Amino acid sequence: GWTADLHLTGLERADFTAREAVLTGSGTIGRPEGRAMAEGSFDFTATGLAPQDAALAKAVGDAITGTLQFRWQDGQDALALPMLRVEGTDYSARAAIALAGLSTGITVTGDATLRADDLVRYADLAGRPLAGQAFLTISGETALLAGTFDATGRVQGEGMKIGLPEVDNLLSGSAKIDFALRRDETGTTLRQLDLRA
Repeated sequence: GWTADLHLTGLERADFTAREAVLTGSGTIGRPEGRAMAEGSFDFTATGLAPQDAALAKAVGDAITGTLQFRWQDGQDALALPMLRVEGTDYSARAAIALAGLSTGITVTGDATLRADDLVRYADLAGRPLAGQAFLTISGETALLAGTFDATGRVQGEGMKIGLPEVDNLLSGSAKIDFALRRDETGTTLRQLDLRA
């Protein structure tokens, strides 16, 4: 097996500083069925985060925690990330992802959830007067080199605002938005957009 324990203090860059970051991990390395294999997980925490970009600093907050699990086996040309979790002050994200075609052209498939309890903190980053709470679920696949994707998802929110009065009035209470979006060689297609408010 393997273990990792990394502590970093006083990180200073021109565009970013952090008071402390801690990364711990463990896992196994072996050759089941005669093929090299590695798997494991990492836990990380970072405090005193201070990006130079004020909008990014407001969105991220000053502390995050997270977990990453991975599995790789020789001959499969793929990498599995069965858990990716990031949590901040009033937001969290979770995903399960599989990457294929590592040597030819990466394709990513998976699903993810994102919880944002206060959209105001992302307003500066988005350049719009966002507000409210939102919970996003999304699944699909994307070919990174080609720039194509096919995704379906749902947004559930309370008091969401995006700075467009007509839309904000529809989203003023509880709202649910189902969508399906695809991009291929011919362009981007919105295959579904259902709003219930």
